[in-house]
Order: sequence, then C-alpha cells, then structure tokens
Amino acid sequence: MKPAARLNECGQSAWLDLIGRKLIHSGELLRMTEEDGVRGVTANPAIFEKAIVESDEYDDQLRTLIDQGKSPLEIYEAIAIDDVRSACDVLRPMFDRLQGRDGFVSLEVSPYIARDTKATVQEAKRFWRAVERPNLFIKIPANPEGIPAIREATAAGISVNITLIFSVHVYEQVIEAYISGLEERVAKGLPVSQIHSVASFFVSRVDTLVDKLLEEKGARDVLGKIAVANAKEAYQVFLKSIATGRWKALESKGATRQRPLWASTGTKNKAYSDVLYVEPLIGRDTVNTMPLPTLQAFNDHGKVEADTVIKDVDQARAQLARLSQVGIDLEKVCAELTEQGLDLFTKALDGLLHAISARAAAQTFAKKAQLRESLGRRKEDAAAGLDAAREKKIGARLWARDTALWGAKNVAKTRLGWLDATKFGKDHAAEIATFAREATQKFRHCLLLGMGGSSLAPEVFARILGKRDGGIDLRVLDSTAPDAVRATTRGFDLRKTLFLVSSKSGTTTEVDGFYRYFRGQVNDGANFAAITDPGTPLQKRAEQERFWRTFINPPDIGGRYSALSYFGLVPAALLGLDVNALIEQAGKVAIASHARVPLQENLALRIGAIAAGLAKKGADKLTFLFSKNLAPLGGWLEQLVAESTGKQGRGIVPVDGEPPGTKDAYGNDRLFVSLSLASEAHDMSHLAEAGHPLLQWKLATPAEIAGEFLRWEIATAAMGAVL
Repeated sequence: MKPAARLNECGQSAWLDLIGRKLIHSGELLRMTEEDGVRGVTANPAIFEKAIVESDEYDDQLRTLIDQGKSPLEIYEAIAIDDVRSACDVLRPMFDRLQGRDGFVSLEVSPYIARDTKATVQEAKRFWRAVERPNLFIKIPANPEGIPAIREATAAGISVNITLIFSVHVYEQVIEAYISGLEERVAKGLPVSQIHSVASFFVSRVDTLVDKLLEEKGARDVLGKIAVANAKEAYQVFLKSIATGRWKALESKGATRQRPLWASTGTKNKAYSDVLYVEPLIGRDTVNTMPLPTLQAFNDHGKVEADTVIKDVDQARAQLARLSQVGIDLEKVCAELTEQGLDLFTKALDGLLHAISARAAAQTFAKKAQLRESLGRRKEDAAAGLDAAREKKIGARLWARDTALWGAKNVAKTRLGWLDATKFGKDHAAEIATFAREATQKFRHCLLLGMGGSSLAPEVFARILGKRDGGIDLRVLDSTAPDAVRATTRGFDLRKTLFLVSSKSGTTTEVDGFYRYFRGQVNDGANFAAITDPGTPLQKRAEQERFWRTFINPPDIGGRYSALSYFGLVPAALLGLDVNALIEQAGKVAIASHARVPLQENLALRIGAIAAGLAKKGADKLTFLFSKNLAPLGGWLEQLVAESTGKQGRGIVPVDGEPPGTKDAYGNDRLFVSLSLASEAHDMSHLAEAGHPLLQWKLATPAEIAGEFLRWEIATAAMGAVL
C-alpha cells in the first residue's frame, strides 16, 4: 500500500489538487483512486487556466461554445462545470461507499465577486444547481465578505470548501460560520446530515512570505517552521470546536465535522524537503490536498506516522511566539496572503478569459474572412514548419520577448517594442488626433520626407484609405529623382505645406537631402515637424531650428516594424483617419495572434511557420496576389520580409507586383498569398486546384489593413525563428 493510501489508516485523506479533462476521461483519475490513495479532487481558477490553455482536450467544446456566441466567462463556466461534474461521477462510487466522508470534487466561485457576499451566495447556489452532484464542494474564500457567505450557503444546504484560510483567528470565524449555518437549518427543522464541509488552511505560502521577513530580521532559527506551526495551532482550534456542547448537539442531529484541509502543501523552497508540508500534519479528521509532484514524492519516499499534527505543539507555539519577539505580525502576514491569493486567482481567471477571447477572435476572423488554407503538394513541408514552430514554442516565446528565438547574435532585444503597438496607439491616440486637428487649421498640404520603413506604411494608408473629411492632402516623397520631387509637390503652396521629416536614425542621407532642399525654399521651422528616435541628430536639429512639433518614437521599435507607431499613425491622422479605429483593428489581430491562441487557429504564426517550412524545402518565393484595392500593401510587405529574413544565409524572397499567371505559369518554388476585400472578385483558387500552396482570406473593410500590419509583423518574426 502506498503512503498516501496509508494515510487513511491515520484518519487523514489524501486529495489531488489538480483537474483536467484528460485526467478525468483517460481513466487516470480512477487509477489514482485505486492505486495512489487519492480520495478527492480540488481545483481553482489557476488550475483550470493551466488545464484549458495548455491542452487541446477542450478544442472541440471551445469551438462549439464560441459558435454559440457564449461570452468568455460563460465558456469557462461551462467547461469547469462539465469537468467537475465528470470528476464527481468518477468519484461517486467512493463517496457512496464511504458514506460521504470522501469522494469530493471542488468548484470555486469567481474571484471577481469575492468581495460581494450576496453575489458569492448567489453564485454558490447557481453552481450547486448546475453540477447537481452530492459529492460537490463549492469553494468560498475566507475573506471578510466570504465569512457570512459561508453561513448562508451552509444554511441553504450547500456543502462548502472554505478556501484561502491562513490565520488561526480567521479559521475560528470559519468554524463559527459553519456551525451557525447548521444551527439555522436545525431551527427550521431542516436536515443537516447531507451537508459536508472542509476548511482549507493554506500552509507553504506562509513560509514563503514569513521566511523573507525572518531573513530581514536575522531570525534564521525558525526559517521553514512557521507554516507547520501555524497549521498545528489551527488543528488545536479544531479539536476544541468539536468538543463543545454546541457541536455535540449538532452532531446528535447527524451533522458531519468540518475537517481541516491542508492546502498549498507543495514545497516552494527547494532547500526544504518535498514532503515538508505532509509528514508533520498527519491527523485524524483531516485532509491533505497535494499537487501532483507532492503526491508523487510522498508516495515515493514519504513517511507515515499517526497523529504527527498533535506532536510538539508546545514547540510550535514557541516558534509562533518567536515571530512576535522579532516584530513580525502573523495576522498581518495572513491578511496579506489572503489578498495575494484572491489576486492570484483573479489574474489566473483574467488570463484564462483572455485566452478564450483570443481563440474566439481567431475563430471569428477565420469565418468572417473566409480563410482558406490549401497546401497542396507542399503539405508535408508546411507541417514540418508548423512542427518546428510548436517545438520552439514560438508564440509564447515571441510574446515573452525571448530573443534567443533568432539565434545568439541578434539585435531583437532592442527591437520588439512593436509587440506593444496597440497599447502605444491607445496611449497616444488623443495626442496624435490633437496634432492632426491643429495641422489642418495651419496647413493645406503635408509632404512626408522619408525612406523605407518611415515612408512605406504612410504610403499604404494614403493609397488604400486615402484622405478623409477633415484631413489634409498628404503625399510621400521617397525618391531623390528631380522629376519625382517635382511631381510629388505639384500643386502645393509650400508656404501652406507641413513638411514631416521622418527618420528613425535621424541620419538618413536622402531624408537629410530632402530637408535641406525644402528648408531652402521655406525658411521657417514652424512648417516642419519630425518623427525620430530619442537623441538623434534629427531631434537636435528640430530643437535648434524650432520645428513646430517633434514626435519621439520608442527606440525599441525597428523601422520596418513601425507602421503602428508615430511613424505610421501621425501621417494616418493627418489624412483624417481615426487613429482609435485603426488601433482597434490592430487590437483584434493582436488578440487573435496571441500566444494563448493555439497554432492551428493562429493565422499570423501559421503564415510564418508555413512560409519558413516551405522555404527550407526550396519554395522560398512568397508571392503576394493582392486585389487592386489592397495592392499598395505589397510594397511595405516586400521590404518587411526581404530585410527581416536571410540573416544567416537562409531567407524568403517576397514577390510583389507580378501579374497573376495561369496555374501552369509557376514552378514548384512558390507560396501564394491572396488578400482582397470581401466586396471584390478576386479568386485565386485555380492555383490551389493545380496543387500550388495558397493562403487566402478577405477583409471586410479597407480599415482592417491596420490589423494586417501587425499580423504580418508577427508572421515575419515567426519566419525568422523557424528559419
């Protein structure tokens, strides 16, 4: 018999602090109850987040619920209720055999309502009805608003697992809430024998925080000892509570004891034993819910000794007294831990709901955009690229800004600010809009002086979206040819022209030449504005020559990736475009391209992985077949891909502006990308029918082009990582 199973002989039950669909439906949970001594399951939002985000077991249900139009919170609840109900069914035979002593599964109320007693009680009742299993525990936190909710839920006939108990004083309140709830039922003539409860007293987190304080105080003699001492003191409170006349009166009516449940029993400090929070806390009428590594460690080398929780109690009290001696207020520490716990669960649920939102956005886009992925004879090469992306965890590492994705020698560390493009846009939209509004009052024209990354995105905005009401005539000058200069400024009154000098480095030769030429014709700095990085010669010139305005762009945004920074958004606003609307479109793509969206649904990452996979096998011509209205995007994309790949002798050749050919006009070295507006007839399916790899989707409106900037930046980063 394994150690965890032998705990039962000592009056303690071993539960598993883990849940997941694979665990339940694979038979593993049942096996663990039969072989590993597991007699119950606990879960929380953090555990559900890990289960749902890191597993493909939920994909089908997620797609179905998203198609039904469910909100992220509704989707989470549906999944959680299904899993808990299924786990309850697995453990129901044990529950019946043990007459309700074990075989429980816990479902926690939302941390979002933890500070609202009424809402907590309502949700407890709703979850209780939804799961509809007698071996269910509803978890309610032991914060000040949770204590009265425990009493109300108990009085309503709900079995409650009270969570986030750190303080012995709070534990006393929890016991009182349970007893009072039962007494309320008895007073109404209602039964109490089918109501169960556990009080989850958290252990290891106490040491995590207290140890830091002890180190600061130099009191190393009680390091790693306070959490167990605190739990032993709590058990003494439990023993006193079941010896009272109030409890004995309830017990005579069939009431079941509210067992202490030792939670947070995984060892977080590697210097301590991995069973530190199990072996000293064995006692009658207790539960220890263990994370899987702790359960495995205990079953491997744990020692089972009866009633360790009541041994050395005087020593435990002396250790607790030591805290007061060195000026540490344990009650204050416990209150802080309770708040931290609520924040942790809130952040976990935030993360989970964000992941669900991201998948919903990706799924909605794929449907609305009529996304088609035809890989033809290159299917295996594409699969190899996708496998490489999965193996490298490109999505997670890109958003975590792990520069090792692109090899040891790269400048990515100072070039990934574009990942924050939507935040940048939101933060600066009002500032940019105010500037544009003032510019329209001062000027009739705007001439952008730029080259490459500083000029291509503005040109896309100008040619695809154009000037709107309230905007000014903006043209982009990126050629030094005299005829081009004359043509670009034809019809301009230079005195009524704003010259927007745009250069990341502030040293671009062509841009400097443009500036000198036009400054010779308009000798007034008030006609000039600049966009550049901090500390550049252009910034200094703008200050010295009194430019009307200077925008300092974040230095960690590379030129090719600057479309959604000042370099692209300021010209867009001058055209009269709504910067907030553009950022909203980019935000949709950011959500749909996030690390939490699996590769099979993440178009941006798929583009990059597929293109790189094909390029490795010789199909390195990434060919853009864009409709007439979206064709200007090709020039920007050509520079982005060409200059971002090929750094280590292996690159991708972007092909833009090539007239579409027949299916027989191409060799075996192409990956085609077809992009058009939904209103345009632009069908390239004949290429797919001939076996050529083709990615094809549509945009509902031209304004969605802002999202394509971000999608292709992510895709290009993924290309480089796979290559």
